[in-house]
Amino acid sequence: PNPTATPIPRKPNINKKPVTDLLDHEFLFASVRWPEKFQAQRREDWEGTIKDPEIGAWLKDLASCLDAETLGKKAESLAHAKPDSSSAKTIISALFLEGETPANIATFEAVWSRLQSRKKELRIKTLTAEVKLAQRSGSGDEQLRLLKELQDLRTS
Repeated sequence: PNPTATPIPRKPNINKKPVTDLLDHEFLFASVRWPEKFQAQRREDWEGTIKDPEIGAWLKDLASCLDAETLGKKAESLAHAKPDSSSAKTIISALFLEGETPANIATFEAVWSRLQSRKKELRIKTLTAEVKLAQRSGSGDEQLRLLKELQDLRTS
């Protein structure tokens, strides 16, 4: 070490807020705004695609509701439990939006379609990694099976 060298200052440790995922918020909004459509979806079709852990937990709570009225009450209680969170603000805006949905807000079907595209992209990434592992391990049959699944997924 050079005694005359000046140490390089370290960057201050800034507490960054986690980046919120717009699609997660749109799906939470759509699920509260159109509860019947949300309840018609299978939980496994959206569960692995939600990036925000808070939104994922809240959606699981909402999915356990048996009807739209119960879902609305549950959503309201979740929002009141953590009123400063961005998830609560999303729920409140969905609950108190009166009348027709403005044109700048995506319909449930549009949000659902984007969520399913994300699910497909995540599966493609996973399969690509599995193909590489199978290739390294020399498992030819497994590699072919995975490549076939990957091709089917990309063409669907």
